Amino acid sequence: MNKSFKVVIKTDVSGLVVGLTSPTKGEVKMHNQLNTHLEVEIKRERGNLSRREMDVLLQIKDGLRNPEIAGNLGLSTKTVENHVRSILQKLGAKNRTEAVVIALKNSMIDI
Repeated sequence: MNKSFKVVIKTDVSGLVVGLTSPTKGEVKMHNQLNTHLEVEIKRERGNLSRREMDVLLQIKDGLRNPEIAGNLGLSTKTVENHVRSILQKLGAKNRTEAVVIALKNSMIDI
């Protein structure tokens, strides 16, 4: 017996996945942790940043300096400097503040 399975992905206006619908099971709510992970991935893709660059950008948004970011993420300060340089280049920003503004305008991060 051939059983076909179809899943309809429901998104909100920002494109965030808010639920999955299966024709045989009805609506399935997603676990909050999975939804959060998907949201971060969607936002990360908008700026073509790596997951780690996104982590650094979020810490920059919070006003942290490279040594603090390094401590929080378990990285060396030099590695954080490299991530910051890459973020600036990918976003076309001249400095950290401009990178955050660009990311906010492009819905990559929230306030």
